[in-house]
Amino acid sequence: DVNALDTFIETMYKLYPLRHCRTLRKRESPCLYYHMGQCKAPCAGKITKEEYQKNIKEIIEILSSKNQESLEKLTAEMKKAAAELNFEKAGRLRDGIKALMVMQNQNIVEAFDIDDKDYINYAAEGELVSFTVLKIRHEKLIGRENYRVETLSDEDDYLAEFMACYYEEKDQIPPAIIIPSTESYDIIVKWLKDTYKDVNCSLIIAQNQKDLAAIQMCRQNAREDIIRRLRDRGDTPAMKELKDLLDLDTLPVRIEGFDIAHIGGKFPVASLVSFYNGNTDKKNYRYFRLKTTDGI
Repeated sequence: DVNALDTFIETMYKLYPLRHCRTLRKRESPCLYYHMGQCKAPCAGKITKEEYQKNIKEIIEILSSKNQESLEKLTAEMKKAAAELNFEKAGRLRDGIKALMVMQNQNIVEAFDIDDKDYINYAAEGELVSFTVLKIRHEKLIGRENYRVETLSDEDDYLAEFMACYYEEKDQIPPAIIIPSTESYDIIVKWLKDTYKDVNCSLIIAQNQKDLAAIQMCRQNAREDIIRRLRDRGDTPAMKELKDLLDLDTLPVRIEGFDIAHIGGKFPVASLVSFYNGNTDKKNYRYFRLKTTDGI
């Protein structure tokens, strides 16, 4: 989550006044960040190496998530700021707590039990199939992986074929694998027993609320990946139809449209919309303020 990461980094800078410069150079006087209270100016000798390293160690502990002290510290700071009516600081700390919880994946992982497990689900559109695997290890979500394939197999065979390719080594197999309901369940169980006889792994159909929520999350991630793949592929049939209708020599890969508006002939403006491979290309949308409309 990029937004959570940005908020987390910003909060860390507020709580721990670390240097912002990439290269540490000795200075006679500290920079503006020192005067803003956002840096202890190690470059100017305003803090000892030991004190600075203490801040670094605390941040490492927060990121390693060894205990709840980091959240408790942020919560205490937030309550203190609110009690002092410093609501702006309290709001920043609140956002930092939320970001830290996302960073630690507590919004997903807090309900899981101790056993390591994988959650697997998929989404399909035509011959395109995307699989998502959530990997839970030591009560933490350590990975969310997407895999893309193109296949003309029956949908009932998707999971069996994917798992046979995904689990190539016995060390990869967790104590439990949770999947959605599938006709190939017995086939997968037999494959696990025959291929990895000395591995103790339970293949579980998601039924309880926790597992169903995780399986649904897998499917949602897979579906979003399918949408991205379709967008990247483009709408070739529509472009072929447009090419024939307009009697073009090549496919209209790039399509741009303009619209001009004004108020009583004054303040003319124009907008540009762009399409690439049959899909909207919003990064190339433009808005223009026209100085003159002579010649239009």
